[in-house]
Amino acid sequence: MNGPPLCRPEELRKLFLFEHLDQDQLEWLCRHGRVDAFPPGTVYTQGEPATRFYVLLSGTVVLSHRVGPDDVEVTRSSSPGVYGGAPSSISFSTGDKMLALTDAGSDYMTVYRNDKELKKMPVTTGKPGFSTRNGIKVVLEQAQTVFMNSSTVGIAAGSSNAYAMNVYWDTRVTWSGEYVHAAPWSEGSQGVSNVSHGCTGMSTADAEWFYNTFRKGDLVQVINSKGHEMEPFGNGFGDWNLSWSAWQKGSALGKPVQTSAVQSTGGAPSGAQAGLIRPQA
Repeated sequence: MNGPPLCRPEELRKLFLFEHLDQDQLEWLCRHGRVDAFPPGTVYTQGEPATRFYVLLSGTVVLSHRVGPDDVEVTRSSSPGVYGGAPSSISFSTGDKMLALTDAGSDYMTVYRNDKELKKMPVTTGKPGFSTRNGIKVVLEQAQTVFMNSSTVGIAAGSSNAYAMNVYWDTRVTWSGEYVHAAPWSEGSQGVSNVSHGCTGMSTADAEWFYNTFRKGDLVQVINSKGHEMEPFGNGFGDWNLSWSAWQKGSALGKPVQTSAVQSTGGAPSGAQAGLIRPQA
């Protein structure tokens, strides 16, 4: 490159993106990049050739999507070190639609894949005083073994309802501690009555099958329980329990839209300038 560096290595070293680079690498960036100040307006647009990489040094940058005739702001940041560029279009696919429907009245769970019944198995849910939440929950995480201690959910140690034990093939559906898991100690009650402390218990074989069949994001619904309704927010991903009209109220547009080619732009907001470093073309 001709001419002196147009940026300062000590400035780049303060950015999380470059904090592990050594002096030679930082100097290389300064020799092969440049600092630009942009007036308010579009800096890059989705679909453009990705020939530049932008890193914010100062100012504010905004990311927006074109939805129909509207530019909808997605995020904005004034944090030095945020970065972006003109991305190419991407494609992705989702997994099968999975639903585990537990009827706490009949004590059976029916599993559906893409709306077709896959398996039906006896279960037990929460007993009186510990009734399982009704509603739709989402798998949050899974572990082959979880040590469950009743004192963490407000049950006094040494009381008649206390427990402290390893539990196997655990699929978590709420942050407050509701799981689908193996409960070999209650197999005589599964399909008959509700005897758990709020979790959905099943045989070890069925719990292992469930663990291997479901994954994060899949749906677990409980009906006909005497428990309260699943919280929409704060105890997992309970968004599914909102009505469509209530969900729309949280939208930036407040209405459904049809999208085709979505345009994404990044730029400086009105009344501000953004200083960025980018490689020279």
